[in-house]
Amino acid sequence: MTSQRYEIRGATLADEEPLLELAQFLNTINLPNDRASIRALLEHAHRSFTGEIGSPADRRFVFVLWDLETQRAVGTSMIVAQHGRREAPYIYLDVIPEEKYSRAVDRHFHHTLLRIGFSYDGPTEIGGLVVHPEYRKVPERLGLLISYVRFLYIAAHRALFRDELIAAVLPPPGAGGT
Repeated sequence: MTSQRYEIRGATLADEEPLLELAQFLNTINLPNDRASIRALLEHAHRSFTGEIGSPADRRFVFVLWDLETQRAVGTSMIVAQHGRREAPYIYLDVIPEEKYSRAVDRHFHHTLLRIGFSYDGPTEIGGLVVHPEYRKVPERLGLLISYVRFLYIAAHRALFRDELIAAVLPPPGAGGT
């Protein structure tokens, strides 16, 4: 029988240092390379997992991929239950194709317009995906696992999340893994 090498679990308050180490590889809004921000994120995630945050729309869930052999966090991902609240509306751009006709020159013109919009009842975001550079492209496909756990959690707790999902797409990491 083979023993389990990795586990994926909800982040705990004890994960501050390991997540801070992972944050240095990406340093994004969702996972900033800043101790106070990581601590606040973990406290918020703890209250989200325990249900202490009453409104599902205010919850954030952080997951950790833990290497049981080396005893360190090697990946993380998160779910923002809802973008858009009274204190912070969800702001977005609609891309709108528009066609105009000019009688003066007898031509049709096609334009692409951007229209700003906002909502207090926006989508769920999947984000904060970080995998330690040494654990990327390994046969176990760890990045895929820590990514998919978000969808599994959403499916298991459907009432906590919106019907629409969004995700930010970042460029591929550079040579140093960041």
